[in-house]
Amino acid sequence: MACLFAHAQTDREILLRMSEQQTKLMEQQAKFSEQLAVMNAKIEATNAKIDTLEKNVDKRLDFMQMLMIVIIPLILTSVLGIIGFILWDRLTVMKPIQEETKKELDKMKDREQKLEDAIRKIIQIEPRFSGVI
Repeated sequence: MACLFAHAQTDREILLRMSEQQTKLMEQQAKFSEQLAVMNAKIEATNAKIDTLEKNVDKRLDFMQMLMIVIIPLILTSVLGIIGFILWDRLTVMKPIQEETKKELDKMKDREQKLEDAIRKIIQIEPRFSGVI
């Protein structure tokens, strides 16, 4: 009987230890569940922040697209306007200069013609100058 009592005692101790271990495991599981819940809450908060950031980035990209849609044509129009103004300015400045140059060339041709006529008259009057000229 002492043997049975000893085995019963050891079985009881084993059961008590198992019960204590089970209680500890349940406590650890409860702590783990709490930590898991905290981590899930943090993950949800992070997801919410990421969603907010994505929306903000989308808004900024949309704004940048609209800005580019407006700015690029304005820049092109400005460049074309400046080029047009430069061409117009050069043409209006060059026209009077060309006319004045043409008048001066005509005057020079007239003077050259008069000089040739004078030289021909001199040659007719004095034929010895024909060799020099």
